[in-house]
Amino acid sequence: MEPLTIRVRPYPDEAISSFMFRLAEANGISMLSLWKLVREKRKHYAQRADITIIDFAPVNVINAEKLAYAAMIGVETVFQGSLYYVLNKFSLGERLERARFLSGVIRDYVAYCPICLNEHHYYKLLWRLNEIDICLKHKIRLSKNCHACNQIIEYKDVSILDECPYCHEKLSAARDFKHVLKNEYLFQKDLQDAWIQLLKPGVLKLKSSEVATRILYLANQKNHILDKVLVKNSILSKNSLSTILQQARGSLSNDRAFHISLVLNSLKMFNMNVNDFLSMEVPVLFVDSVRQPLEEKRHQYSCLAPWCINFGKTRVLVKTGTSFKRKVNGETLHYYLSCPECGCEYAVNQDGRLEERTYFIRGYYYLKGLFNNEYDLNVLAEKSGLSKDRVRRCYAYFRTRGLLSVDSHKSLEGWANKKIQIEEDLLNKVIITIKDCINLNIVKRWRLWESYDQFLTYRFHPKVVRAIIQQKRVLTKRGSKVTLEDVRQLLEELSEANIEISIDKVAQSLKVCSETLRSINGNSLIAEYKEIQRRKTLIDRAEDLCRLADSFFLLNQNKRITSTELYKYLGVSRPILWRTNSEITNQFIKRLREHNRMI
Repeated sequence: MEPLTIRVRPYPDEAISSFMFRLAEANGISMLSLWKLVREKRKHYAQRADITIIDFAPVNVINAEKLAYAAMIGVETVFQGSLYYVLNKFSLGERLERARFLSGVIRDYVAYCPICLNEHHYYKLLWRLNEIDICLKHKIRLSKNCHACNQIIEYKDVSILDECPYCHEKLSAARDFKHVLKNEYLFQKDLQDAWIQLLKPGVLKLKSSEVATRILYLANQKNHILDKVLVKNSILSKNSLSTILQQARGSLSNDRAFHISLVLNSLKMFNMNVNDFLSMEVPVLFVDSVRQPLEEKRHQYSCLAPWCINFGKTRVLVKTGTSFKRKVNGETLHYYLSCPECGCEYAVNQDGRLEERTYFIRGYYYLKGLFNNEYDLNVLAEKSGLSKDRVRRCYAYFRTRGLLSVDSHKSLEGWANKKIQIEEDLLNKVIITIKDCINLNIVKRWRLWESYDQFLTYRFHPKVVRAIIQQKRVLTKRGSKVTLEDVRQLLEELSEANIEISIDKVAQSLKVCSETLRSINGNSLIAEYKEIQRRKTLIDRAEDLCRLADSFFLLNQNKRITSTELYKYLGVSRPILWRTNSEITNQFIKRLREHNRMI
């Protein structure tokens, strides 16, 4: 697309939706038409009912680069008219997380200061926020209905700024101002100052656990050791303290984002501004006191890997979840543990001794004298008693740690003597994928791997191993408590948020593996909701195409048109549309014939 002919610039405090209304009006097109030009293709259909999303999470419904190019402004200027930077500060990537974090924050109706609107015809982003009730500049309450017809104006019904869509009176003509008391003004000033800081761009980002830790530290009066009584008595109820503690420790049974009100209330309570809160350094001693569990059985055991810095140290192993398993030979294992440093996994046997569940320690002792000899893979497997695949895995594991001089081996059939360089970008991609609960088998199937051994080298890299252990702990905490009702509730949320439903998406959102979903009969429920979503998508798509077709026929009412021109305008291939919706394709054929017959 080309830049628009007439360009306007957004005001510094203007909502994106307001700017798009003004930009569209200046160029003689409707807001929806402009939205369709700059929307994220195939991801969202521009419709009035969703106009609030533009100011809430613009990346879901518009292409910021396209809008910036059309108006010849910076992309960051586009984002400043939304809650994008608020979400960004708190590392909220998932749409469901964003929905929970800012639930109820954006108004679905128009609130405005008539005096401001009379000075400049645009809607401020702050007016879109539910808790903002006062214009600080003019010290009056925001109007929340039309002064002429007294109706509350739903934002989706707005067509022209500064005009009631029901009686068409100018909103800026209102003269019945409600002035505010000093205490209310001061409260709103603090609140609006906090929001203004949150809305600004910034590089500082916090995870939910880091936010919770900061709140606890402030409630603990910045003492270095957590005092639950002090925290509870100072600000928090018993339930609030329990939830925030779990959030700080990352141990909530159902992982969920906190609400923005928790941050805002804490800032006011502790008389702190947003930037100081985000940049505040919490002492390591306090963080440890928050995360320190009670004395547990696991503290009796230590890592058994001789190359590990945790070798022989107690209080370093972490629980990975499984509490009991019976082996094929009838022996039992319980209390599953792992070392976060070397990645070796353990369990306590029926004699109370710690035994390795992985095979790296065994491989270390068996292979350390073999890798330096001229043995091929088959011989290494035979002499070590490990399978060939486990030998290759041990080789990758030891190579990433510089152990056993494995890179000096000369005759490993070509599978191991090629030196593999670790690329940081690829390594980070693997780690992020694991944190997103994507199965390792999917990672293994990535086409970018040059060989199976390259995949293994990344798979057993220390950073990746640590990420896997952490994710196992998360999945175990979540997975054992997920029910079919949890799946149903999530599917309802996904459907409402118009997020594509899939088994992987459900598993990722609930922090469980796909096998857990299958075991609770969740797959059939997912398939049912997926089919409902598919049918709804087809209906919505058909309605959008019909509206576009109406516009096309209207624009070309005095000339003959071809099906090629029609489908090019619709942005869809005729054969594809025929396969997905033959009925609407037949309608277009009939309309095309009737149109050309009238010319």
